[in-house]
Amino acid sequence: GYMKANTGAERSVIITITSGKEEAQFTLKQLAGDSSNPDPDPDPEKPSGYAGRIEIPKLKGGSMNIFHTWTTTENGKKTVTYSYEYDCTKKHVRWVALTFDNVTSQKNVDRKDAYQPDPNIPAQYRTDRQDYYSPYNRGHMVASSDRLYSREANSQTFYYSNISPQIESGFNQGGSVWDAIEDKVQEWGKVSNPQDTTYIVKGTSIDYAILATGKNGVKIPKYYFSTILSYKNGKYKAIGFYIEHKSEKVDSNNKIKRIKECAKSIDELERITGLDFYHNLPANIESDVESSYDENDWNW
Repeated sequence: GYMKANTGAERSVIITITSGKEEAQFTLKQLAGDSSNPDPDPDPEKPSGYAGRIEIPKLKGGSMNIFHTWTTTENGKKTVTYSYEYDCTKKHVRWVALTFDNVTSQKNVDRKDAYQPDPNIPAQYRTDRQDYYSPYNRGHMVASSDRLYSREANSQTFYYSNISPQIESGFNQGGSVWDAIEDKVQEWGKVSNPQDTTYIVKGTSIDYAILATGKNGVKIPKYYFSTILSYKNGKYKAIGFYIEHKSEKVDSNNKIKRIKECAKSIDELERITGLDFYHNLPANIESDVESSYDENDWNW
């Protein structure tokens, strides 16, 4: 297909591809006029640029909530690492969003602990090493292991805007329920087929439930969540997880049972968190995949 350069308003088209009895739909969006700035200050009601991507929840917006997308460029090709919306009043992200495709699923580098303040956050609202202390430690929102396709992408997960104060023993450690959920979502998320993509959002309850207030006003969330929207073989499916921020280790015999107890539909998570997930999908697809989940759709 071919589209001429857009000189007018933002426009989009839904392309339907049919082969025999199989059918798939793709939404192609073209920005208004000159799109040389790919990351404008977005309007929450009219998402554009990176805010129009499928994985991005509806933005809260406002001057105290910063939306940003990290990217990498290799061999002239730009790849989105992840996006976030950061609440300056709480010194914590509301959520982070990322995708897995056949590029970002690759493991080309190892973890390198390159912790650093985020230059996109005004200095008075940034966090740094001194804001993470016992019994809490530095918990990644986008995990380092989620972004091993390039050295730069892995380093971007170590910006302090992506770090949450998490209970060290029994939460931000191997053997915890949250760790098991993250491992399972990552396992389901990885793809190798160029036609497949997985859309993931991870976040916290800083909008409505705080466990404590740490040093320098950093809010410590009482709950965490993770969602996954999988597009494989031309079909969408979605599931979410919600867990209290507390010390809880689980042995291998009870791990799957405990993960399933944390499972929610996307609609349920929206009611709890007040967020609007996957709103950039066509309405009929969004309604269908968010209303419920089927355990049998997932490889436990």
